[in-house]
Amino acid sequence: GEDGKMGVWNGKEGKLIELIHCKSAMDQSSSTNSGTVQTDHDETIAKWGNSCHIWVSALDVGTTGNWAYVCGGANQSVSGSGGVGGYNRLSISSNRSSMSSVGSNISSSSTTKWGSSQPSSTGGFVSLWNLPTRTLSSAYATRETIQDVCYCCSFGEDDYSKPQLVTVANEGVVSYWSPSKIERAGRSWLSIPSAYSVCVSGGEMAVGGMGETIDCFASGFKSKSYSFEFM
Repeated sequence: GEDGKMGVWNGKEGKLIELIHCKSAMDQSSSTNSGTVQTDHDETIAKWGNSCHIWVSALDVGTTGNWAYVCGGANQSVSGSGGVGGYNRLSISSNRSSMSSVGSNISSSSTTKWGSSQPSSTGGFVSLWNLPTRTLSSAYATRETIQDVCYCCSFGEDDYSKPQLVTVANEGVVSYWSPSKIERAGRSWLSIPSAYSVCVSGGEMAVGGMGETIDCFASGFKSKSYSFEFM
């Protein structure tokens, strides 16, 4: 919910098993040193501090029922350098973390620091949780605020025939992820500036959000768009 917590319930008895604070779990399971990665706008990222507030906006569960994909947004009051965004993957394994960047030609000399000229910064996250153990497996901090997520077993042909995790956010793109590692596999542009909802069925995907247009995709590529006029 809006407090950044995820509740795990016993479906048969209707009882709450555990209430997990997502930010605390990510902070405890990983240590993020400041680093630079290339995104649409080069940024310097830092570990989420005490002033950062995150919220859960969407989640989906894999077909086995053992894995949950939890996404949301983050807002942090900034003093000095550092920020929340940055496409930085936090892979947690035996209480040790590794960082990898998406893209090439990483340049530290051309980076700018998020928050150096603004009072607050916003971003988001995509995270993978093991439900039987209720532990965090991996997480990925994003520049955008994630607003919906959908897990699909098959999505078209070629690379898209493999299981995919799809997210939409407060920008005009849809992102495709590796569901087992939470690594960004690709992106497609939308006709709308911000997307609120994504739905996948029968190998086709529909995305809607701000505006009167719904974009439809097949095999990861936009096939058609529908515009609605409300009288």
